[in-house]
Amino acid sequence: MKQQELSYNTKTALAAALRERLRREPLGKISVKELSEDCEINRQTFYYHFADIYELLFWMFSEDMKSLTEQQTNVLIWQDGFLLVFKYLNRNKDVVLNVYRSVGHEMFRDLIYDNVYMILRDTIEHDFRNIALPDGSVDFYTSYCIIALTGLVENWLTGRLRYTPEEIIRMTESIITAQIEGAKAIWGVKPDWSE
Repeated sequence: MKQQELSYNTKTALAAALRERLRREPLGKISVKELSEDCEINRQTFYYHFADIYELLFWMFSEDMKSLTEQQTNVLIWQDGFLLVFKYLNRNKDVVLNVYRSVGHEMFRDLIYDNVYMILRDTIEHDFRNIALPDGSVDFYTSYCIIALTGLVENWLTGRLRYTPEEIIRMTESIITAQIEGAKAIWGVKPDWSE
């Protein structure tokens, strides 16, 4: 087995051990020693791969998001991609809430923001393609939507928002559609020179 593959397997085993422990206990109570014992490696091997548990945590979620992004490449509309995010969070709710409570909402928001940005950017660019927007407007509008959606996801995850993911997506779609129509009314539609 190649060194790179062995290294990845060790990281994956450590992430699985961390995920399993996070299902039962707060992040602050989990030690490198326990994770190393769970994986039957020594502590030095842990530190060869990660500086600390937080780096492992970030790697674990980054790998999850990569997998989710790969699923989204086959998604045609943002609503389906966003539903994948909700399903991931629901499947891992105990882990995600434990992390959320341990490290606060900043890391959570960063992870959701980056993932949702990939889902929405192309859709928004497509929806606004015929509107005579000022430069930078699509990026601004994408950020605006993502900040709102990240807040909705956070409130849904913590139980402050009592709608189903499908209801949240449907209501969000109505708002986005209304904003696109409003942008058309304000800035006008670009002339179609292809005719």
